[in-house]
Amino acid sequence: MNQRDCSRCKWGKDMGHGQIDCTHPSFPGCEGFEEKEIRICQRCGKAKVCSIMGKTSDCFAMTWYDGKEQDGYVVPVIGIGGGDYIEFDYCLHCGQIQGDWPVPAGKEKS
Repeated sequence: MNQRDCSRCKWGKDMGHGQIDCTHPSFPGCEGFEEKEIRICQRCGKAKVCSIMGKTSDCFAMTWYDGKEQDGYVVPVIGIGGGDYIEFDYCLHCGQIQGDWPVPAGKEKS
């Protein structure tokens, strides 16, 4: 399933915060069109998956399941990004973070 989003076309519906929702057919020469794939949740099967992205600038912090704390960079093996960036897909219907789980034993803190 695909969805078309238009960031420049007058036919788009303003969704606030600079977001435009455009569902009209593709107009030749409309440079704002991007074809995006609608993602299906791997758990519940609903088409309500959104992408979460953020830059931590070395300010990432987490507490491991054994109580140990870690800060600085995003740990890449936990499936939510790596380095300075948090990036993951999240289902707005069931709350499932999309990805490959579980993290292989022994790889969590490597």
